[in-house]
Amino acid sequence: MNRILSLVIVSGFCGGSVYPLIKIAEHHSIPSFAYIFWESSAICFFLLVIAGLRSESLHLRREEFAYYLFCAFTNIIISQSLFFTLAKHLPASVLGIICVLTPILVYLATLLFFGESPLASRVIGLALGFLGTALLFLPGVMGAEDPLPWFWLLFSLLLPLNYSINRLFATHLRPAESSNSSLTLGLFLTVALISLFAMLLSDTIYVPFSRPNPGDYAILLHAVLMTVFYLVFFALARSGAVENSLSFYVTPLVALGWGVLAFEEKPGISFALASVLVLTGLHLVTSQGAKGKS
Repeated sequence: MNRILSLVIVSGFCGGSVYPLIKIAEHHSIPSFAYIFWESSAICFFLLVIAGLRSESLHLRREEFAYYLFCAFTNIIISQSLFFTLAKHLPASVLGIICVLTPILVYLATLLFFGESPLASRVIGLALGFLGTALLFLPGVMGAEDPLPWFWLLFSLLLPLNYSINRLFATHLRPAESSNSSLTLGLFLTVALISLFAMLLSDTIYVPFSRPNPGDYAILLHAVLMTVFYLVFFALARSGAVENSLSFYVTPLVALGWGVLAFEEKPGISFALASVLVLTGLHLVTSQGAKGKS
């Protein structure tokens, strides 16, 4: 298995594993801004501990603050705000398939604006990945209801658009001299400050473990997963915008897989077929990615 494919699978696994944790936190009435603040604070703590164990120096540069701010808003604040809004009007399965448009939008943008040369294997791979993920959302597989409100379906296109903008510019503007750990620390320090301000402004202060509940442990586990996710995110940013968006194909598979393991859901043969198509598509894209760049 090549390195990029391995990183994509790790990224998709971490991304797909956080959905049940968010549900647990919501079930225990943890406010969203408080959840983000404590998760971000825990990630910063984990990064400092890891850096200390590895004797690694983490450097935050003032000139990179705009990059931290951009990633904080597009990757976390805007995306989570959209999810919270759309979740009231659309099934989660529909939001999942909408987000799978991200790698396609990113690839089109790299062809049109960033000088990447078309490559048949990448086109075929992206198509297989999209088809495989689409199988998960057939009627009766994941509970999508019909009819769906067209206004909110159109509004939901802001999700892949936002993620595409993030992947494109986070990749092309990535500070070359900064380590993955330093960029992750800068990102989550920024998120922690913004979410702290929002938590205080909205008067939704919450202190974890004052009365321990499963939601508090969800915050910690979410922080562990996101620490790994964003270290991989900035590593993939060195490889290209398309590679850095491919985890959107893996995430729905992982989320559904947790449904099977933890909640005894039975999606049927479509899950196995979707897994084969997605992994085949990822292999085609990642193994030939470097050849398509000019």
